[in-house]
Amino acid sequence: MKGWVIMTWNNGPFMDSSSMRKMRRLHYVPRWCVVPTIQRQTVAEHTFGVATIAMKMMEWMKADYSIRGAIQRSLILEDILEHDKDEALTGDKPTPTKSTMSAHMSAQTKVVLKCADVMEAIVFLEEEEALGNRRVKTILTERKAAFHEWWQYFEWACTPRRPLSSDVIKYFVGELVHGEHPAMELFNEKP
Repeated sequence: MKGWVIMTWNNGPFMDSSSMRKMRRLHYVPRWCVVPTIQRQTVAEHTFGVATIAMKMMEWMKADYSIRGAIQRSLILEDILEHDKDEALTGDKPTPTKSTMSAHMSAQTKVVLKCADVMEAIVFLEEEEALGNRRVKTILTERKAAFHEWWQYFEWACTPRRPLSSDVIKYFVGELVHGEHPAMELFNEKP
């Protein structure tokens, strides 16, 4: 089985062994290099968090349970898993200095990625605030404003219903930070 390459449905190579090694190094790369934090988070932990949140958000997308829909969700997830892979070489790049969007990404992928990426930051910063870190208040406010801005595109492109961005923040923070289980009737969750 030596030399196998995993291929995407659009016939481009997803991950060769060089890319796998690069992505493996992400668990050594610290995140939040310019923000004083109590917890330590790596880029790999961040990427996993973004992928987890994106998977939940994709459940809220206009349902397409066909093979085509499954392939589309798979391609979105591939892009999400690779969105910070260059940071294995450069180290974490602060949000204002980077663009995580590749030219090949669909508009829907960009919206899901950005919403999940910003939400993962909100969840981490909410945990920091709950631990007593008062220094993250400004950046948390900025990330919430960015989420409100990006969520309008997610609603337009993806969801049959229009949950408010503030309700989405409450859901993820409640679920992931506080262990609460907020009501989901707004989100058209599958049974």
